[in-house]
Amino acid sequence: MRVLLAHQSVPALEAIATALRMHWPDASVDVDSTADATFNRFLAHSPDALILDLQLPGRAAFNLIPRVRQLSSAPIVLVNVGMQNEAEAIRGLELGADAYLTEPLSILLLLARVRAVLRRTEFPSTQRELPELRLGEVRVDFRQQRVVVREQLLPLTSVEYKLVYYLVRNLGRVVPQQALLDWIWGPEAGAGSIHLKVFVSRLRAKLRAASPDQAYIQTVRAIGYRWVHPGDPSD
Repeated sequence: MRVLLAHQSVPALEAIATALRMHWPDASVDVDSTADATFNRFLAHSPDALILDLQLPGRAAFNLIPRVRQLSSAPIVLVNVGMQNEAEAIRGLELGADAYLTEPLSILLLLARVRAVLRRTEFPSTQRELPELRLGEVRVDFRQQRVVVREQLLPLTSVEYKLVYYLVRNLGRVVPQQALLDWIWGPEAGAGSIHLKVFVSRLRAKLRAASPDQAYIQTVRAIGYRWVHPGDPSD
């Protein structure tokens, strides 16, 4: 496993890197303190996960996240998020980050969050062996973990793919929010409904870009979400 860590504080860099190496002795941990150097390392090494300081100088994190997302679906965890300024963390999620932790930073919670986001990139072989599913103009290729809408391959992150997977595998049923939270993040990750809303919004935007006249994800107020498609009798 390779982790890339970007933080403006040298003591924080050292503490987090040490904790990662102790928890995953075989892990390679690269560290940087600027956005440009971090992006260059990302290009050179294609890490499995990125831990990013939201408070990098010049609001650089907000520029770095979409640059990384154009190249990779590797999980991004945001740290150094002020308790009173979670709106910026939500913006980070909207740009493509996967999770965030507020200050003061708990190393144990950070390790748990990294475990959770890495686990989301892994699918059991039984789930990858399912036959391709066709729902109108949508094709879900479980083997390759790909979603195609009107012959356009959607550039989905691991979280967005798992949202599609769980919703289409429960076709015709309303999936409760908590079931989606547990499936995607795991009970120990501490994710809440605001995380889910952000990722559903991101997924809807990508679906809408490929199919502007069709709404595939229906919100059932106070309960959860369901997948709908043309011809669905409950649509």
